[in-house]
Amino acid sequence: MRPEGHRLAIVFCSGIIGSHQIFDVSNVLRPRLLELPFLAQPEGVGTTARPGWITWETEANVFQAETGSDMLSSPRVRHTYRYSKFNVTFALVRVEVQHDAVGEWITMWDAPRWSLPAKPK
Repeated sequence: MRPEGHRLAIVFCSGIIGSHQIFDVSNVLRPRLLELPFLAQPEGVGTTARPGWITWETEANVFQAETGSDMLSSPRVRHTYRYSKFNVTFALVRVEVQHDAVGEWITMWDAPRWSLPAKPK
C-alpha cells in the first residue's frame, strides 16, 4: 500500500495471539519493521510491533488496530493512527474500548488538536 506515497506492507504474523505487523518497504532489499504507539496499562503510552488486527480506512486516511477476543464479555481495544510520511511514523489519534466484544465503541482518549503558542509581545 502507498499512504502518502510511501510504500508499506501489512503482514499477518501468527502466533499464540496473531497480529499484523507493518513494514516500511521503501527499500525492498531491507524492509524495516515499524512500531506503533499504544495505550500501556495502567498508565502511559508505549510502542509495539504487534498492534493487533490492522485495517486501513481509506476515506478517513487512518489505520485502525484492534486487540482482544471475540468471546462475549471480553473487552476489545481499538487504536486509531494517522500516518506521517515525514518521519515514516504513526501518530496515535484515538483509543476506544468495546467492553463486551459486540457493543458500542467508547472513546477512552482523543488526541487534542495542537495550536501554536501566541508570540510574546
